[in-house]
Amino acid sequence: MATLRDEIEQAVRAFVTAHRAGEPDEAHRYRARLKDLLEVAERTGVDAEAWVDPFILLMTVREELTRAHSAPRAQSRLRWEDLMTSIREPR
Repeated sequence: MATLRDEIEQAVRAFVTAHRAGEPDEAHRYRARLKDLLEVAERTGVDAEAWVDPFILLMTVREELTRAHSAPRAQSRLRWEDLMTSIREPR
């Protein structure tokens, strides 16, 4: 579990660094990595979201919304209802 936590912390640092540097593609890459790691943790019964600053989680959602908004509607897989459901439902 320590390795998973280290990987999550590394993904968070890389995401923040890319975001601050104005590198949207890199920020997206690390946001996706963070999302994948959080899903792995969830599948194994680990509450890893407690390891991540809530502001960072909100930033990742903002990045996802920004990318979805800039993509053509037919190609966007993010639905507002899904996003709101994921925010309201505790993990």
